[in-house]
Amino acid sequence: VDHPVDCRSDIYSTGMTFFELLVGFTPFHHLKSRSAIVYGHVAINVPPLDQLNVVSAALKIPPVVSAILHKMIQKNPEDRYQSAFGVWKDLEQAHQFLLEAGIIPSSLKT
Repeated sequence: VDHPVDCRSDIYSTGMTFFELLVGFTPFHHLKSRSAIVYGHVAINVPPLDQLNVVSAALKIPPVVSAILHKMIQKNPEDRYQSAFGVWKDLEQAHQFLLEAGIIPSSLKT
């Protein structure tokens, strides 16, 4: 909570938006009050999508996509991507694998 707002805040917000786009609901959809939702964003760690059995089984989200998203939504800014370039680089690498091999690998070399 004592972290300054910087580009990593935007990476978190974008990650939360990607989460909702991928699964159709926010990670804190079960929380009802505004204060509980704020608390969720500050203190509740969201598991990787590939560990959410209902989500990963139904949507077949590749583990590497789950890992990229999970890194984007880390609570501690130091644990997130440090710039949008890092996100882009990992997404581009996953895309290249998809184009060349027809699959997205389970992990990327970073």
